[in-house]
Amino acid sequence: MAQTNDALTILARMIGDDADLRQLIAEETLKAQIARMIYEARTAAGLTPQALAARVGTQPSVIARLEEADVDSDALFLLHRIAAALGHALDMRLVQEASTRVAALRAGQADMIDTPLQAKNQIEASGCRLIFIPE
Repeated sequence: MAQTNDALTILARMIGDDADLRQLIAEETLKAQIARMIYEARTAAGLTPQALAARVGTQPSVIARLEEADVDSDALFLLHRIAAALGHALDMRLVQEASTRVAALRAGQADMIDTPLQAKNQIEASGCRLIFIPE
């Protein structure tokens, strides 16, 4: 077996065919992705954990636990397992609401936005040009 310095390759070799360990790693990876997503969105919005907690109506410690990937959500991991069983990956993203994206476009803070077709009239009324790109 060829030697490598690639951490993912080394981990894959160590895990082997252990399905339970692969599932555990997938769940922990999902937790870390969610934690990072929340942290990046919060800091991009210029909010402290306390300010976000106030907006959400929860305690700052809840936000802190989420950002530390200390999440135990059976429903979330069930979604992950369902996706895997169907041959898919669970893709979770935080996306600005369409009205926020349109407002950024109007204000010149964005050159291009991804928005639902339902916002077509609002975008055209603001004098912007629409370009449709197939998915």
